[in-house]
Amino acid sequence: MAENNDFLEDFYDTDELKNSISNSLSRYSQSTRICQYVPTEHKPSYSEMVDETKYRQLMEDIEKSNVPDDVKYFLRMAATRHLKFTYSKIADYYANSSPEVQKLMEDSVLVMIDYDDAVEKGYINMSKKIDEVARLDILNKIKMKESNK
Repeated sequence: MAENNDFLEDFYDTDELKNSISNSLSRYSQSTRICQYVPTEHKPSYSEMVDETKYRQLMEDIEKSNVPDDVKYFLRMAATRHLKFTYSKIADYYANSSPEVQKLMEDSVLVMIDYDDAVEKGYINMSKKIDEVARLDILNKIKMKESNK
């Protein structure tokens, strides 16, 4: 795994990582000190909330291709991963929308209103597990580099 994730090193201070890696998932802080976003009264347009550039290029290439329809379907679904969301604009849209739209946005986790709800739905735990795997991967890579010196 380490050889495929060189880019992960950019997200971590390696000295800090070496000092903190021994912490297990159970020792993570349950701090609810979360950045508070104050929405504006401006309701953004769709194009302000999402950049479709890469997605549209992939869709065009998929449609032009000669692959079977079931493969095209799969590739279309995968292409959605390339949509780039601007969450501050999404928060503005949310704040200026009907309760029905707000609920749907919450269900899609486009906004997180309540820390406890995020914990209950597993998003906080999932994030911690992903972080722990990345930290372990980087630590292993560092150890390998040090042993090769």
